[in-house]
Amino acid sequence: NPGQTCLVIEDVITTGGSILETTADLLASELVVQDVIAFIDRQQGGKETLAKQFRVHTILTLSQILMTLLAGKKITNEERTIIEKFLAERNI
Repeated sequence: NPGQTCLVIEDVITTGGSILETTADLLASELVVQDVIAFIDRQQGGKETLAKQFRVHTILTLSQILMTLLAGKKITNEERTIIEKFLAERNI
């Protein structure tokens, strides 16, 4: 109903674009959106973009996941570096 508060829950934040599209529809329906929760922040600027309008809460960052995989010997330091470089190149 108009005026009710809505919590947006997402699996991954990359650019924040899909969340902004969703919240635009919710706001157009006169719902109140104050908080966004995401399981993973890919650290590609989306959290910062969303934080201009909402309180953003994330559980893990991609860096934390990579360090956990590295510590568990699931990836090498070289693989971690390649992934971080790949993502940094796409962070516009």
